Amino acid sequence: MSGLRARLQEATSRIHARVEAAPFFVALHDGTLPPLAAASYLQSLSIVHAVLEHALATSSDSRVSHVWNAGLAKLPYLLDDLKLPGVEPLRAIAPGIRAALALADRIVLNSAAGPALLGYLYVLEGSQNGGLMLKQLFAVALGVTAQDLSYFGCDGRDTHRRWTQFTGSLDAVTLSADEERMVAEAGVAAFEGLEAIVLALFPFDEGRVAVHVTAVNPEAGRHTLPADPSEIGIALRAGVRARERFPYLERRFGERGRRFTASDSCWLLTLIPLEYATIARNIAWLRTVLASRGIPSLILENHMRELVAEVEAATPGRLAETQSFRRVVDDLSASRQAQVADATVASLAAQFGTRLIALGGTDLGAVALLASAHADEIDVPGSYAAIESWLADPASFGAPWCAAIREISGALSGVSAGLPA
Repeated sequence: MSGLRARLQEATSRIHARVEAAPFFVALHDGTLPPLAAASYLQSLSIVHAVLEHALATSSDSRVSHVWNAGLAKLPYLLDDLKLPGVEPLRAIAPGIRAALALADRIVLNSAAGPALLGYLYVLEGSQNGGLMLKQLFAVALGVTAQDLSYFGCDGRDTHRRWTQFTGSLDAVTLSADEERMVAEAGVAAFEGLEAIVLALFPFDEGRVAVHVTAVNPEAGRHTLPADPSEIGIALRAGVRARERFPYLERRFGERGRRFTASDSCWLLTLIPLEYATIARNIAWLRTVLASRGIPSLILENHMRELVAEVEAATPGRLAETQSFRRVVDDLSASRQAQVADATVASLAAQFGTRLIALGGTDLGAVALLASAHADEIDVPGSYAAIESWLADPASFGAPWCAAIREISGALSGVSAGLPA
């Protein structure tokens, strides 16, 4: 055996054996691993897979795209397993989650060195070689049937063929000596990260069990999360309603966007009891982040209103507590309308909405979103292009639709000071 696979196998063999000998896996094989440790392992893996798979899917390195394809994605399986009745939905062993986040951070840092991502992928893809056995062992630990689990052994009887195909694509990649070394080092780093995770998960201290935002969104990092599950429920319900208001979000950002809406909603809820200045500062930061990624502040404004409505409906006694938060929402609205009044937006929507629906089956709320992006452009340069370029992309929409979007932009430029000439 020669090539990149051989280099990776040689580089990782010692640390691989060390991970398999960790107390976590000894207890797993003995049938004594606590359910929470097993569930926290799944949550930890979801963090690592979410970050790695996004980095792989968005890599501009042709050698990465030669190896990676959507069929290798494992995150959907992990998310399904984390919803099983026997799996603790929110609580996890905090040190293990922190170790997973540290590994995710390392992956993000390495993503700039394109081919290094292949080392992490090699380790995680290789773990499926023992997947069918792990499926049985984790089923016992979690108190579910093996058939219930999706992640372990997800390729079933096709595992060997898929592994051979995967390693063949690795060996077909052309790398310099330095790049090959980087990939091997990334493989070692992946095992080191997994070792840190399992050592933190078992044995564990009950006092280190906590609710972590990665239970809501594996890519949420270190966001603050309400400690009370009922509060998390409030945030999630508000997030669902806020998202349903704008079909654009589903069309553009899909499942990953749904997860970020959920974690953002949980974080927004933690701002409600704070002072006005603190809330305003945090919302200004989030507005900048979202607007620069093609999510105009109108969407944030609506999300915040849905959150207030949900909080006040669930706990009417908190009306006074939401006052500062509502004031910040009103500030957002006033800032937006100072550029393009709602009446003007309504007029433009009436003018273009029917045409867009006829062309695309939905108008995606394009007029209101573009108008909001005009306002955002004053404080967040590039925010208009971040949404307009997507709405007018001929690869996603037909030429007549794109022409209509450009007409809307022209109409808005005549009534708004937000878009530079």
